[in-house]
Amino acid sequence: MAIEPNFHLMAPLSVTDAEITSGPPDAENQVYDAGTTYATDDLVWYGGNVWQSLVDSNTGNTPVEGVNWTDLGEVDEGADKWTAGTYALNVYKVHNSALWRSDEDSNSDEPTATSTKWTRYGATNRHKAFDGFLQDMVSQSGGINYTLVFADLVTDLAIMRAAGNEARVTMTDVTDGVVYDETFPLQDDSAIIDAWAYCFAPFIFNDTVLVNDLPPYAGAEIVVSIEGASASVAQIVLGSGLALGTVKTGTSVGIESYSVKERDDFNRSIIAARPYSDTVDFDLSIPALQVGYVKRRLAEREAIPTLYYMSDGAPYGAIAYGFSQNFDILHSTPVIADCVLEIEGLG
Repeated sequence: MAIEPNFHLMAPLSVTDAEITSGPPDAENQVYDAGTTYATDDLVWYGGNVWQSLVDSNTGNTPVEGVNWTDLGEVDEGADKWTAGTYALNVYKVHNSALWRSDEDSNSDEPTATSTKWTRYGATNRHKAFDGFLQDMVSQSGGINYTLVFADLVTDLAIMRAAGNEARVTMTDVTDGVVYDETFPLQDDSAIIDAWAYCFAPFIFNDTVLVNDLPPYAGAEIVVSIEGASASVAQIVLGSGLALGTVKTGTSVGIESYSVKERDDFNRSIIAARPYSDTVDFDLSIPALQVGYVKRRLAEREAIPTLYYMSDGAPYGAIAYGFSQNFDILHSTPVIADCVLEIEGLG
């Protein structure tokens, strides 16, 4: 019996400044400039934190807590780029697409993962879409647009935890011109079943877009856009999917909650909200002769962030970007093997 494979894993391509030909700015908010006039509610980056203007015609007032500015206490990526030199304690710099804080005075070290003189705060705004953390969102007012070019083949793409009106994906080849152009709504209308729901149902985001039919062009220009007055996206994952089996009835989806939920001595709830992880337990059928091959492919990726998904499975939740926890393959018949693959998504 022929089995139509619709389960895939995809090893994401690395995305650096070399692949991003254009994209959102590194800083979420503008760096404070003493010569700029700010209006009420304008946000700026200064001294490591985000500040909000409290007045109109705010010019030449260095951000300090008071009548002109309020400190929102949020770390933003507004620092300028690191260059070789000596830096004081608590100076912020951007280096290798990440924000760093100096932990010492007279700091002449280069910010690296092994340096004891710098603390890495995370990816800059532009690179949050490729850092492997689903709780760190790229955000930009007026929409997000990435233009990406890879030497490798890209046939699959996932946009995860996006917010906005719609997402658009285009691919342009230097010879053949535009070879792919699709727009995907980011509103979930699945609960609109009658006129009452159409008028009064709450607005719900469809935050995941899966594209697995990009034409096989290496070196093509790929543009990913999130349209909306206030757009954001957690991860954009690109690569070429590898078909490994067929998803069966019995596949389950859910979340792993990391929020702390306790009760005090008077039975009052105390909740500390924390990021959650997506989970999918794929129930798969595999041709018996391919069991060894499938086992090797899964084992290669078991501790490396990987996209696991069913073709057209985004509306069903059958997609997760993360790690395999366990997988068991049972030789059910001489021709068919059954596999249960547990995936826990990234946080």
